[in-house]
Amino acid sequence: MKQCICFFVLCTVLFSCSKQQVNSVAEYSKWINNPDNGLIVTRKINGLKISVKYLPSDYLVYKEMQDDNGAIKNQLDSLKSEYENSITFLMSIGPDEDRGNKNDIMFDGITNYKEYSERLLSLNFEIDKNITLKTGNIELKPVLSALENTYGLSKGRNIVFAFAPTKIEKQEIENSTELDFMYSDDLFQMGLMHFNFTKKDLKNLPLISQWEK
Repeated sequence: MKQCICFFVLCTVLFSCSKQQVNSVAEYSKWINNPDNGLIVTRKINGLKISVKYLPSDYLVYKEMQDDNGAIKNQLDSLKSEYENSITFLMSIGPDEDRGNKNDIMFDGITNYKEYSERLLSLNFEIDKNITLKTGNIELKPVLSALENTYGLSKGRNIVFAFAPTKIEKQEIENSTELDFMYSDDLFQMGLMHFNFTKKDLKNLPLISQWEK
């Protein structure tokens, strides 16, 4: 029995040591944005570039702590508990400048103010209807979507989507090997797009060392 316990402890220590560590939220963000790490999937269609990025719960916790100029330990635990019950993605839609498109997506293909208003309304309040997160027999719709205000500083737009699986759904997601983020686009005539994330990549996340001490 003692040998089994020692082996389990050793495996746990080795696993923790094998986890990559970063020293700041900025480094974590850089890690997430590296396509080689599998947390960001990009498609280019009809002169547009669409990227979907998985936002780990730890990253969201640490970023909020940073925005709040730090938090004490009990606040950290509370934030972790809050974010661990949801799954969050960031979808970015912008011009494919490699193909020569330099237009702001809010005006790309727009001919009058009515069409602009309809696009703005759709991105703000209706796009969540076209989003589905699927794995196995589970299909989830976002419980929250938020369009980031760029104040005219970017030609693209970012939209955050949060999903809230039940305990049973969460268990099935944990047992799955892949998550499929599906976007059925009717704003830019791109059709149905799949952004696939493997569970291996979603689990292979770094630790922020200053909060792990």
